[in-house]
This record gives sequence, C-alpha cells and structure tokens, in this order.
Amino acid sequence: MYESELAMSEFFHSTAGYLEGNQIYLERPRIHRLLEEAIQNPVVTVIAGAGYGKTQAVYSFLQSSKAFIAWHQVSERDNMPDRFWENFTATVGFVSKDTERRLRETGFPDTERRFDRYLSIPLKNIVPCARYIFVFDDFHLIHNRDVLRFVERSVRTPFPNVVSIIISRLSSNIIEASGLNHLARISGDDLRFTEEETARYFHLEGIKVNRQTISTVCRDTEGWAFAIHLSALFLKRLPVPDHMREGHKLPGMRSNVFRLLETELMDSVSPGLRKFLIKLSLPDFLPQELLESLNPEKNLIEEMRRIGSFIHWDSYSGRYSIHPLFLEYLSRLQGELKPAEKREVYRAAARCCLDKGRRLDALSCYEKAEDYDSIIDIISHFPFILSNHTAEVVKELLDRTPKALYQENPMLQTLYGRICLSLGLFTECKEILRRHIMELEESPAPRPWDEGLRLRAILSSYVYLGFAGYITSTDTGDYGYVEDMKQAASYQALGARTPGKPVPEVMLGSYICRVREGEPEKVIPYLEALEAAVPYAVRAFEGSWNGLADLAWGEYLYFRVELQAAEARLRDALRKAREQKQYEIENRSLFYLLRIALYRGNSRDIGESLGSLAAQREQEYYNDRFIRCDIIMGWYYTQTGDPEKIAPWLKNDFEDSDLNSRGRGLEILVKAKYHLCKKNYPAALASLSGRKDFEGGLLFGRLETLALEAVCRYAGRDREGALGCLKELYENGMRSGVIMPLNELGHFARALTDWAIKLAPEYLDRAWLMDRRRNVMAYAKKLFSAAGARREERQTGETRNLAPAGRRTLSRREREVLECLSRGLTRAEIAGALSLSINTVKSLIRGIYNKLGAVNRSHAVRAAASMGLFEKAK
Repeated sequence: MYESELAMSEFFHSTAGYLEGNQIYLERPRIHRLLEEAIQNPVVTVIAGAGYGKTQAVYSFLQSSKAFIAWHQVSERDNMPDRFWENFTATVGFVSKDTERRLRETGFPDTERRFDRYLSIPLKNIVPCARYIFVFDDFHLIHNRDVLRFVERSVRTPFPNVVSIIISRLSSNIIEASGLNHLARISGDDLRFTEEETARYFHLEGIKVNRQTISTVCRDTEGWAFAIHLSALFLKRLPVPDHMREGHKLPGMRSNVFRLLETELMDSVSPGLRKFLIKLSLPDFLPQELLESLNPEKNLIEEMRRIGSFIHWDSYSGRYSIHPLFLEYLSRLQGELKPAEKREVYRAAARCCLDKGRRLDALSCYEKAEDYDSIIDIISHFPFILSNHTAEVVKELLDRTPKALYQENPMLQTLYGRICLSLGLFTECKEILRRHIMELEESPAPRPWDEGLRLRAILSSYVYLGFAGYITSTDTGDYGYVEDMKQAASYQALGARTPGKPVPEVMLGSYICRVREGEPEKVIPYLEALEAAVPYAVRAFEGSWNGLADLAWGEYLYFRVELQAAEARLRDALRKAREQKQYEIENRSLFYLLRIALYRGNSRDIGESLGSLAAQREQEYYNDRFIRCDIIMGWYYTQTGDPEKIAPWLKNDFEDSDLNSRGRGLEILVKAKYHLCKKNYPAALASLSGRKDFEGGLLFGRLETLALEAVCRYAGRDREGALGCLKELYENGMRSGVIMPLNELGHFARALTDWAIKLAPEYLDRAWLMDRRRNVMAYAKKLFSAAGARREERQTGETRNLAPAGRRTLSRREREVLECLSRGLTRAEIAGALSLSINTVKSLIRGIYNKLGAVNRSHAVRAAASMGLFEKAK
C-alpha cells in the first residue's frame, strides 16, 4: 500500500482524529460519508456484531453534526415498559426538559390514544428548520412486544425533521418488516477497518509500524475494531524494532479477547482502578454523580479516563458507557468484590436513580443491595393507582423478598395487599389484609416492631381494605367497608399516619352509584353507606374521598331530574374535592354540572364548566386527566352537534383503552353517540353491545344504554327492537324514578317518541310517553339555544381578537345584501330585489360571513350591529 517510509510519513501528517477527555478517537471520513448519506432517510440501522465499533462510529460522526442529539442507551431492563419510559423520557430531556415533563405525565404510550398524545407533545418544542437525531443504542436487547411496537410505530410515523438511528448486534425483524420505504442500512462489512484506517489509528496512538505489520493486523483481525484496539495495546509494549520487523507474529485476537484484556490492560492498571472498574460493571446506569460518590477523591476517575475507549463519557446521554465486551469481561470478575462492597455500590446507584426520577431502576438496585427499608419507602410514595406494568414489577419484587423480612417489617405485607388492590386482585387483597390486621392487633407485647410502625401498618391496612370493600360492594352487597374506614380513623386518632401523599384518584367507575339494574331498592342504602364511610376515609387518609358522597348523591338526583338538589350536592362535592386535591371527584362533579347547564340551556354555566375542565388538563398530579377530559369533551361535542371535534381515539372502536374495566362504560357510550351523530347505526349498536361487559349492568348504565339503543334501533328501522328497549326503559324507570337518559337524547329521541305515541302499545303508559316527548323537545330547544350562544360567543371573541379592521370593511353590494338579510329576505328575494343571480347572492353572503367571522344569518346581523355597520350604511 505504501511505496516508502516517506510516503507513510506524509500520510500520517494528514491523519485526523479528536480528543475527548484523555481518549483519542479516529476520524473515519469513509464512515462519515456513509452516515451522512444514510441520514437523508428517516431511519438508519447500523447492524454488526460486538466489537465492530458501531457506537463509536455513530458517536464520532455526530460530533461534527449541528443536529440536536438524543442518545437512548438501551438495557435489558428496558423490556419493562414503564422503566423504558423513564429511560426514554430522560433521554428526551437532554433536548427539551419541557417535552420530557409532558411525556412523563402522559405515561408509556401502549394505546392509540396515548400514542397520538405522544406524537403531539414534541411538536410544540421542535424547531421547524432544525434537525433532530434520536439514537437507540444496543437495540438488540429489546424483546418486549409493547416496547418494540412503540419503537416501530415511532419510526414509521416520523416527524419531518427527525432521524432515528438504530444500533444493534442483530437485525430487527420488527424494523425490517415495518414496510419502511426510506430505510438506510449500514452493516458490519461497512464498519471493518481498512489498512489505511488501521495505519492512521496506529499513528494517532503513537505506534510506529511498517507496511507488513499493518497488513498482518488487518488480515488477522479482519478489520474488527475491538481487536485492532487490542493489537495497538500489544504493539505499544513491544520494542520499536519489533514493530517494524517484517512478518512479526501477532497473537490471535478473536479467540483470546478476554486473555488479552487481562494481559494488555488490566495488568497495567492500579489495584484500586481494577476494583473500581469491577464495581462499575454492577449497575446499568453510570452518571457522573455515581462515579464521584464511589470515588470522592476522583483520582481513580482520572486514571480510568486514560485507559482508552473501553469506557467513555457519553455527552448525549449524560453517563459513562462501557464497551459491551469489556463489560462482559468485568462481569466475570465481580466475585473479587465482597458482598458488602456490592451492596454499597447498588445503594449508591439507587440514590442516583431516584435523583434522576428512575424509580423502577432504584427499586432494582435497592433489591440487590438488600435494602428493603428503602424499597418500602419508594413503594409507599408511588401513586395509589399504578399501571399494570409497574404493579406487576412491584408484586414480583415483593414475591422475591425473603419471608423473614415480612416478620421484621409489618409494612411489607400491608404494601403487598395494596399492590394486589392496584392489580384488581380484590379477594386476595382482602384475605391478606384481614389476616395481617389480626396478627398485628393480637400480637403480644413485647412486639418485634416499633409501636409507631405497627400502628402505621394497621392504619394503612384498614384503609386499603376499605378501598377494596368499597369497590366490591357492588357485587357483594356488603357495606362492611364503613367499619374498616372507621377503624382506620380510630388508629389515625392514635397518631398513626399512612405513608405517601393523599390519593387524588379514587378508582371511580363510569357511575358513582354502583347499584345493579333491577335492584333500585339498594340505591339509598348504598348512598347512605358511602356517606357514612367518607368522613372516616377523609380523616384516615388525609383528605382522600372528600366530596365523594356528595358526588354520588348529586349523580342520583341528576338522573331523577331533581336538578336543583343535584346541583347543590355537586357544588359541595366540587368545593370539597378542590380543598383536598381530589382530582377525579372534581372531574366527575364538573361533568354533571356541565350536563345540568346543558339541560337548562345556561350558556354561562356551560362556559364555566368547560373552563374548569380545560384547567384540569394542566394539573400534573392528575394521572388520567387527558383521557377523562377527552371523554367528557367527547360527550359534550356529540351532544351539541360537533362530533368531528372529539378526540381521534374515541372514534376508533378497535382501540384498547387506558382505563381499567371499571371506567370504560362512559368511554363506550361516547363512541356510540359519535356513531349515532354520523348516522352509522350498526356501529353504534355494536359499541353498545360491548358495554354490557363494562358497567352496562349497573342501574344508570343500563338505562343510558337502553335509551341510546332505542334511538339507534328506531333510526335503523328495527322498530320491534326499539319497542323492546322502550318497554324495558319504562319498567326500570318507573321502579327507580330515573327518567333522565331518554330526556337527554333531545332531538335524537323526538321521532322515536312521536312514533311510540301514535303506535300506543298497551304495555307503554301513554302519559309516560307524552311526558318523555315534552321533555326531549324542551331539552332539544334549550340545548340548541345554549350551544348556538356558545358558538357565537366564541366566534365573536375570535373575530374581535383576530380579524383586522380591514377585513370588516364591506363593499357596497355586500352592505346591500346585509341590509336584506337583516330584514329577513330569502336568497331568492334578495336576488330579485337587487337584480342579481342566486349564485352571486350566495357568493356575497359567503364574503359577508368571512369578513364578519359569522356562521349564520343571525350571527352576521348581530356582529354587524355590534360593529356599527348599519349606522355607517345610513
């Protein structure tokens, strides 16, 4: 390759590299050109085996990039979706802290709705003309189906100025089979070092070599980057003449990597650094703070930086990375550490994870450190309602916890019951907690625990038991949870406190009054039991449930159309919920107050409720705020004739909801109402048929379903089915006094009630039908008036705020047409009066609406009057 030593000398002077810390990295223009061409595509895969320099090649290329870089270092633990999300959002935080915060609030996007939400959030912070590069390193470690699906969908629906680079040892079937038209591939063959690159690298390392040595290295290593680096270490230790000797024999590389690491690297470092490196192989996450906590003097950190690219600082992810082969080698040496040393490393790593918001990583580290007090503290401060992913991870951890520790700390068993509650394992939860309470209350003195800890465990157990009893009372008819809450309050009076913060979400279903259909006589006992339990729950759990009883009564009175009493109760519920930050109770109270305002046609109250719901979307501690507000606004838009405005995920019947089964009934109702608005009656009925599995068997749920089903069947010409629904609605309504569901359908139900009155079947009371007809007509009229007023207020406001004065200047012809509109003339009459064609009149009217920001004749006339345009015409 080189004709003379002089030629080699000239070549070396042109060699380019860069220094990061104390580490030298070779610039590889050939690879840079490949990557520069590749990133013209939205997705780039870099696939090669261990040691090919995949990560370093991409990292080096990005050093000169002007793009915003986010580097996601994948680990095995990323196969837990919630842990992946903590890691992923922390990576995004290096580009935008605001986007990181919003994504964390949304949660892992395991549904269509959450994925749509995920796509919308970064758009707010993306600079239109900038380029963003997102790197997934060690992607081959991911095998979880949900995480793979998220990454696949992310790269299939990229943002216009975002490129995804996937670095992996293995080809990803899910990426390769994703149907991407613009996918660039870089392979291991592309990454092999050429003789020229090997020579340049040796020069940067200060190694004098001849042509034969370079050729031998490239032949023996097959251009394998890791082996070339080891060759450099070996050659550095030889006398200079040996470097230059023709045919000098180098040791085999691939088959002796670990032996060479020992002889060429680890034998040359200090004993302190050797132990330090082995410690660093224990945790997955290596931020600067962890290294400094393990080596406060920083002398070992400085020595570590001199060993080359085996471990390097990744400025994109804000942590150190150890080369996979070197990490595997170090892992084999972990037996050199004492158990106490390992525990200390894991404790330090756990503290760093907590500081970075990586709670699941912290739990894993504390488990390895056998620090169960810290585990209890973390779980105690988790949100009360956990995702299934997180709850399952925590339950598995508690299952692995040594049984002896359950005897040493009574909170472990209490928290185990709580996790069962979060997973919906109510029977198991109640059995565990009742047995645990009995053991704690009857344990003789002296007890193995601190008395304060015992009281805290009993109080918490009674609270979680009360929650479980409340949820299951619908099926069991057992209101013993009142006594559980009372007992919890009594322990609170003794000075015990529950761990964590007050619970802002109460696992509310679609209906607060959870009495089954056909059992209306149980409504009052159910409400009375809840009213008795709430004061104890508020006292025992520091504000939780505040306002829940008022909400339940308000709901019941609303469905009976006792609106004044319902409103009073709901406003009390709203006030109490806000006092104790009970966001779920606040949300549901606002929903019923909105429905009351619509029933009355009160535009001011409608605006007040909508404004409060909009404010709830900004409440970061309300985990389900987006989905709950989407559902309520979906209900509002279908009710007021704007179905296209509902959230896209609510239009999809095949979408899995984020909500547990207790909360999906209202969501399905909104989907059915959407299909009704679009006159897709079979789809509406299909949605309603699935509602039986999601609270359709509750009294209020069944009556709302029947009313909507009757309307859909009538509109779909299934008259016999419509009559069957009306009959059941009448019988249940007469027994329970619940008459709101049909009334609230307004104009949708008018034709149905007219037809039923004319048909006059003997099993339907005519007076009841006449009353329903009057109510649906009155509701439709008030709703139309209120909705119209709301639209006009909004559009008038937009016109005042947005329309420049020039847009409001009407031409002479437009003023003439506007004058005719104000006198109530039809388009044909205007055309005759002004000697214009009908099409010209239509065009002029559209121009008037556009300039005034109006949507109809009356709105245009009012807008023109408020602007003084009629006075100008005179």
